Amino acid sequence: MKRHTAVTVLVRLALIILVALGVGAQAEENPVAEEQIEHADTLATLANMIENRQNKADKLDELKKQLSRSSDEVENAELLQEVEQIQQELDELNEQIGILATGVSAKEYDLAGGQKINLQGELEQLVQPFVIMLKSATAEARQIEQLRHKLLTAEAHIGIAEKALEGIAPLSAAEQTTEVSSELSG
Repeated sequence: MKRHTAVTVLVRLALIILVALGVGAQAEENPVAEEQIEHADTLATLANMIENRQNKADKLDELKKQLSRSSDEVENAELLQEVEQIQQELDELNEQIGILATGVSAKEYDLAGGQKINLQGELEQLVQPFVIMLKSATAEARQIEQLRHKLLTAEAHIGIAEKALEGIAPLSAAEQTTEVSSELSG
């Protein structure tokens, strides 16, 4: 609360200095001076609204403390109603402060436009281009890896085939029947 009061004092002091320097008298002749006065008025109003918001927030905190300490149902209902009222006033005041500070209503800036957002669908839609890009960027590396795997498999097959041929060679050299010879060579 002290910080908000300090802001209010500074804004009011700036306004007084502007007026004391004669900016107010020059406003009719100087559009820049007129704009400065408007800004000073806006800042003063903004400071008052912020101070009012802080006072309401303090009151809301106090009511919530009373509500937590109270055990009477009737009193709790009254306190709860007052808490809801002040919370609504705070929400409205926050909106007004935002409008005054930015010149734009938060409702106008609502990105969702009242539509429900499917987070999973939105996430998929955002990630899909990256996945496609990564797939195309890594396609050559993946193809090289597949070919390397096929080469290792082929080398293993060659090793097994050579071992098999080494096992057949002594049998082929030995005397055998025609059927066995054709089977071993074949």
